[in-house]
Amino acid sequence: MFYDEKELSLVDVYRNEAFDIGFNSYFKNIVSKISRVLNNQERNIKFGTVTYRQLNSWDEQGLLANTREGGKGWRKFSVMDAIWIKIIYELREFGFPLEKIKVAKESLSFMSDKCGVPMPFLEFYTAFAIGNRMPVILLVFKDGISVPANLTQYKIANQYLGVDNHLQINLNEIIQGLFPDLDLKAQYLNEIPVTVQEAELRINP
Repeated sequence: MFYDEKELSLVDVYRNEAFDIGFNSYFKNIVSKISRVLNNQERNIKFGTVTYRQLNSWDEQGLLANTREGGKGWRKFSVMDAIWIKIIYELREFGFPLEKIKVAKESLSFMSDKCGVPMPFLEFYTAFAIGNRMPVILLVFKDGISVPANLTQYKIANQYLGVDNHLQINLNEIIQGLFPDLDLKAQYLNEIPVTVQEAELRINP
């Protein structure tokens, strides 16, 4: 197991009762509209600065799920796939080696078998970043371990545990770039996740 005490401590900070209720409710209703939209691989997604050559390379390195039949033809990506691709791009821009990005992928895949989606924690925070424009950051540590959190959770972790040096990736900016016609800019007034039903109202599939 690649998880260390640092990561488990960070997770424990924000896995309080309110978080568990929201997280369990989301994945109990995994057939909900918002999850279907986030995982639908039929959307027309434009990656902008990410090149086809980069996608090929990351695919060959095992960083992407290859959805092409027989490994040929056009790839199909979901919103969650696109968010992960943008995260890879940002980490490469910061000079992160591919081996550490593989660690990031593995850490974000925590509980994937139980929840039935590739990156449960990342999807959960993506849903509520869309649902109530909650500011969400992805903390990426030197070893590649990656943990999503909202600002309140990050402040608590930093105050009570201290947080090792890390990169922060603004997930709200990534999400906004994928939905340019919607106003999904982060708001800083309410950092408490809304219900799954409320989050569903934000997305127009």
